[in-house]
Amino acid sequence: MVFFTTRFNRIRIGGAFLFLSLISFSSLSFSFVGNADISDSVKQELSSLLDKAPDLHKAFQQQDQNLILLEIQETQRIIKALYGKILNMNHLQQRGHAFRLLKAIEEQLEIVRFQNVSYKQDEKKYKKQLFNSFVELARVYGLKNTEKQAFYCHLDQSAWIQSGSKPLNPVSPHYKNCGRKIW
Repeated sequence: MVFFTTRFNRIRIGGAFLFLSLISFSSLSFSFVGNADISDSVKQELSSLLDKAPDLHKAFQQQDQNLILLEIQETQRIIKALYGKILNMNHLQQRGHAFRLLKAIEEQLEIVRFQNVSYKQDEKKYKKQLFNSFVELARVYGLKNTEKQAFYCHLDQSAWIQSGSKPLNPVSPHYKNCGRKIW
């Protein structure tokens, strides 16, 4: 019985050590979020991608299909150029996160581009995902500046980046007064 208890305690202690090690490793692996240390050239390219968010916002506000398509194509061109640049990121987690984020924005742009206007709920969902991805890009890689404003609407849980200080929700335009400035 003593051997079993001693052995059980060792296993339990070993399990606790393993558990604490996993917690420490997982918290270190995502330590770049919020203050990613990336090269200036990559940061500049990511910033140029982020500059397209207010342009897309404006095109959606104007409901101009030709302008929307033009902004989508320009944004996709910037994303394609960025794929090669993110390979130069030092941390594997940063590279993976940046790749997934760019891929998500690219896929959402494609969906919005070919969206059937008869499915308004789906259109709102994909616009919301698109603009939320832009906000995440700015937050994670520290790309905030004073020319762009980010807002959050609690009614539809959307976040977006736009020019100007009055919130104009691109996802749910009927929520005229919904939009709290994030930065």
